[in-house]
Amino acid sequence: MTKRLYLGLSISRLSWSAGSRRIAFIRRVGAVAPSPAEDTYSLETVDANGGKPRVIARSVQLAPALCWAADGRLLYAYRDDPVSESSDYGIWSVRVDDRSGEVEGKPLHLTTGVGRIGGLSITADGKRLVVWRANSEPEVFLAEIDAETHHFKTPRRLVLDENANIVSAW
Repeated sequence: MTKRLYLGLSISRLSWSAGSRRIAFIRRVGAVAPSPAEDTYSLETVDANGGKPRVIARSVQLAPALCWAADGRLLYAYRDDPVSESSDYGIWSVRVDDRSGEVEGKPLHLTTGVGRIGGLSITADGKRLVVWRANSEPEVFLAEIDAETHHFKTPRRLVLDENANIVSAW
């Protein structure tokens, strides 16, 4: 059995329920070994006055993006295909009781799209949802530094293929 080592814990994307009784958030536990790709995420709620958090969902497919609609639905980003290289995320919703934090019914898949979801925001009447989505692939550029001005000269692409390119050192 492989022992897991954890780097740390973070809590992000807080969202208040419509009645201001509960707070929803995404908790990430970062793994260092055997693989950093094994970070775990959980969607949780906690009473605004404190207490033990309730886990709504736990998955490596959760993303740190959520919002709570006035009708009690908690909307969150979810990676539909965790093995795909495209990192496409959809939006799911689940109704959560404002007082108890209990899930009411099954999660519903609302939509799928291209790219990562970095944020969600919903209007007070629940009729419009803003989705912040990133559809970019990392690219690597090289640029010379002007000896006199210390400014970058015109950058040029290092690799001209369509794959994600990431450079971490020379």
